[in-house]
Amino acid sequence: MLLNGIADSEQMAILTKALNDHCLAFGISDESEREMVAVLVMSLFNNGATSAEELKSGLYGFQIAIGAMSSSVTARLLPSRSS
Repeated sequence: MLLNGIADSEQMAILTKALNDHCLAFGISDESEREMVAVLVMSLFNNGATSAEELKSGLYGFQIAIGAMSSSVTARLLPSRSS
């Protein structure tokens, strides 16, 4: 890994595969959402995640955190239904 955020062709292949695999697994097809995932991929890479498994694990952690935050916000915003 280079410290300036530049990836060689082998690393780019790993980064691209991580992006595509994650987006496919989580049904992310919107271009702006894919760009957000790409930013996360590069952030992980710049912080030392260089293998496919490290990137997959890091992206999964972000996805779980985002899902938890979304659920929490949704729970606070939607009125509770009484039976």
